[in-house]
This record gives sequence, C-alpha cells and structure tokens, in this order.
Amino acid sequence: MIQLGVGNVISRLSTPVIVEFTRLLIATSVALHLALLARMWRLSLRPQFPSFFYYLAFEAFALCSSLLFTPKSDYYFYVYQVSQPILWLFSILVLLELYGLVLARYTGIATLSRKVLLIALGIAIGISFLTLSADLQFARHRYPVLLYYTVVHRGLTFSLLLFQILITGFLLWFPVPLERNVTRHSLVYFCSFLVSSAAVFYRNITGSNVTPEVNVVLMAASCVCLVGWLWAFSTPGEVQSPAFRPKLAPEEEERLLAQLSSINDAILRGTRK
Repeated sequence: MIQLGVGNVISRLSTPVIVEFTRLLIATSVALHLALLARMWRLSLRPQFPSFFYYLAFEAFALCSSLLFTPKSDYYFYVYQVSQPILWLFSILVLLELYGLVLARYTGIATLSRKVLLIALGIAIGISFLTLSADLQFARHRYPVLLYYTVVHRGLTFSLLLFQILITGFLLWFPVPLERNVTRHSLVYFCSFLVSSAAVFYRNITGSNVTPEVNVVLMAASCVCLVGWLWAFSTPGEVQSPAFRPKLAPEEEERLLAQLSSINDAILRGTRK
C-alpha cells in the first residue's frame, strides 16, 4: 500500500493550491479506504487477509487524523510521527501475509522466505543509516526525527519492493494454482509499491524541494490502487492460474511443480536436523 511519506509533513512549504489539492486527494483516499473495508467485510475476506484489513483500517484513521489539522500545525507532525512507524510495521506484516498465501502449499519455502525477508530488512535499513551524510545538520532542522524517518523509509521501501518482485517472479515462473483474490491482490500490491519506490527514489536524487509534487503523485496513485483492490476482490474460493502467466504445456507444469516440491522438501528436512 502506498503510505503517507515524509513529504506530507514537509508539505507546509508548498503552495496553498498544492496543499488543498493534496487534502482533497487524502479525503478521496479515506472514502476509498472505507469502501474497500466494507467490501472485504461483506465478502468475509478479513479472516483471509487480516493484516491487510487492519492496515487499511489504521491508514484510514491516520489519514482522517491528518485532515483535522493544517500542515502548519505541530499536531499534523505528531500524527505523522506516531502513525508512520505503525504503518511500516503493517507493511511488513502484509508482505509476510502475502508470502504465506502464495506459498501456502510450500511451508518450508514460506518459512525460509519470511526469515530472509526480516534479515534483509534489517540489513537494508542499516545500510541506509550508513549512507546518511554527516552534513545533514540535524540542529538546523525543525523536526530532526524526519531525517531518521527518511532513512528508514528508504531502506524499508526498496527491501519490500525487492521481495515483491520475487513474489511476482514466482507467480510468473511456477504454475501454482491460486485463489483469484490472492493473485489479484499480489498484482495490485506490487504496482502500489513500485510507484512508491519510484517516488522515493526520485525524491532522494532531486531533493526535498520536489516533495509536495511527489505527495500529489503518491496520493493519486494510492486512490488508483484502492480502486484496483475494489476490482480485485471478489467472492472467495475461486481458484485459477494467474492470467498474466504464460500458458505452459502440461508436462512442463508437472516438471516445475515437482521441482518446487523437491526444494520445499529439502528445506523442511534441513530445518528438522
């Protein structure tokens, strides 16, 4: 899910038109969040996607809270400061949940993947802190914690994107039949993180002066992705191969699935030793 970025706090430096347009997009996003939550509840999808459901609920709450204050208010910053780490945690939980859904038949691979993901996140965030330049001059910044948040957000975003690419590659390579809700959810979630990562990368190489414009792009993309989820989720239970995967001959599908089972069995044997 595309999250509120550091720039939403710094948006106090942008023009009134951009600020008001961003707030309009936030209000639209809140409405779409509530519509998606209602749809998931009506289709009884909350038990299948609990982390994603509560992520949506908390993000809607955080967005509503940000609308109560003007960008010039310190309370606006406090909402961000408290909500952002919680949203980061939810992002990790949602991706772990997605791994569990995609690899439900291969518990060995799923368990190993979750461990690798958590280790990779720690390494990426550590490397991001090592790249933090000494000339950031924390004392001159009104909110020094934002600089640390920027570093964590950069490492977290690109690590999660990498593992999203791995999930998408898995869906493309191995002909594992999955529930349609899972494949569509994976696709929309990947697109949302791809846009978010591109925005973070663009902001990092151009500087904070483009933050207001990046925020507009992020919030607009968030609304598009929420509409995508409203389309993606349908009555649970329908199993199908992802439509975006190339059609394979039956013998080739059997070979790949046998290969995947062998890898999973080898991992399980290794963990029992």
